[in-house]
Amino acid sequence: MAELVRVNARIGSNHNDWLDTESKRTGISKSSLIQLAVENYMMQKESMNTLEEMLRKLNDLEDKIDDK
Repeated sequence: MAELVRVNARIGSNHNDWLDTESKRTGISKSSLIQLAVENYMMQKESMNTLEEMLRKLNDLEDKIDDK
């Protein structure tokens, strides 16, 4: 498991209210919910980067085909 570090951040009151409600509803700590949200964001960014790279390669192939 990765080493845990403390992070202090300011969030809007509506986000805090949602975290409080979700934490009580699920039994998952606010800290864990935030960690899950960051992990989800990271996965989305990695997926988008992969998709962009695939599209770039596809465009390169199209260019090569058009040049022939």
